[in-house]
Amino acid sequence: MKNNREKLIRDFFSSYRYSIKRRIRATYSFVYILICVMVLVLFAAAFGYSGCRQLSESTPAYSDSIFQQAKKTSIFSSSFSVYLNTLVGLDNIAEIYITDSTGRIIAGSTGAGNNKNIAPVRGENTNIFTDIFPKYARVGDGLYLDITPFGYTEGDQTLYLVIAYSLESVFENLLFIGKILGATMAAGFLLFNIAGITRTDRMLRPIKDISEAAKKISAENMDVHIDEKAAKYELGELASTINDMVDRIRIAYDKQKRFVSDVSHELRTPIAVISGYAGMLKRWGKDDPKILDESIDAVIAESENMKELVERLLFLTRNDNDKIVYEMMPADIGELVVTTVKEENMVYTDFDFTCDIDEGIICSVDSARIKQTLRILLDNAVKYSGDSRTIQVYLRKNSDSFTITVADHGVGISETDLPYIFERFYRADTSRTKETGGYGLGLAIAKAIVTGHGGTLKVKSKLGEGSEFSFTIPITLGNN
Repeated sequence: MKNNREKLIRDFFSSYRYSIKRRIRATYSFVYILICVMVLVLFAAAFGYSGCRQLSESTPAYSDSIFQQAKKTSIFSSSFSVYLNTLVGLDNIAEIYITDSTGRIIAGSTGAGNNKNIAPVRGENTNIFTDIFPKYARVGDGLYLDITPFGYTEGDQTLYLVIAYSLESVFENLLFIGKILGATMAAGFLLFNIAGITRTDRMLRPIKDISEAAKKISAENMDVHIDEKAAKYELGELASTINDMVDRIRIAYDKQKRFVSDVSHELRTPIAVISGYAGMLKRWGKDDPKILDESIDAVIAESENMKELVERLLFLTRNDNDKIVYEMMPADIGELVVTTVKEENMVYTDFDFTCDIDEGIICSVDSARIKQTLRILLDNAVKYSGDSRTIQVYLRKNSDSFTITVADHGVGISETDLPYIFERFYRADTSRTKETGGYGLGLAIAKAIVTGHGGTLKVKSKLGEGSEFSFTIPITLGNN
């Protein structure tokens, strides 16, 4: 039984600790109670102060009356004491007495000297009300002492008139009003909690919706979106951020699926070729030298193709993981461009390559990677030149960078394909067909290399008129 009770207590505090809704409600309740307590304390102080002030308003009249009676009779006479007794009970007066400067009671109403509640006034009253009320209030004794100098003198001593007012009526009124306020605040507390619960549920409903939407997100369901209009303030920003995140995840996942599909497609052909020729070797290759040579050549060629594909994929993967190390050394960019174009011209002898170069550009680059980028652009220009056989190469020096441009007058690229040509395995339907060869990885590699040098790769193209690829790299010196 004890263990169950302890478990319930632990579960309660655990649910409070990890529940935003309960914490908000508890905070609302605590703030409300704190405000109510402050209001009650301030009300009690203000009501007490007002009550004491009202009691003391009659003190001047009684003081004059007592002074006139003292002049008629001695303050030590029995008639003076009887007169003071007649005043007791009027306007909540409890006792009246006269003291000297030492606090000794000289005269007073019956029982004033023996009444423990009517203590002599000596020095400064240390009650907390001293700093609030202009007179003395002894709340613990239920009295308010109004002390005024008494014009009647005894020898050389100054006498004081002390009128002790009973605070019973003040307390009764304060208690009555306090009960009304307490009941009102209790009812307000209930209404406040009901309204707070409703408001809290309404405020936190978007969080629940966000949680439910997040649970629905999976690899097969990436189209889930949170209603941003239903979430307000910071929750609206959170909903928008999560929607953007889901969109980015969906795009990345789609790219990954397309990437895996494209790799599988590209590997299917060489694997099928190797498998086919392996079957031929098994059936007839041992006895037919011609089939043997043909099969071996085909297997070697397809193996080289697979090796090239894997190497390009590994390069892009290392680039994604920032594992590519560029050997940055000062190089003459003009000489690098001329050399690369000459090598391409030796391969494609039926093409006319022209160079327009700004001389004297020295920059720290990875020469092998820059040549690889330029070859990719030149190979693309050759593949998609169509009937044209002219390719222009430009090298321009800018204020703090250089730009290499490769232009052809071939088939061009449509506007719908331009945004995607730097994606891996992407092939435009009209201009990048399987007939041209390759895997659709060249431009992705070129962009990765240029980006690794802190540069940018851009393209301008018009369908049927040709394409112009340009990459710009900042000019830096020194090894890096």
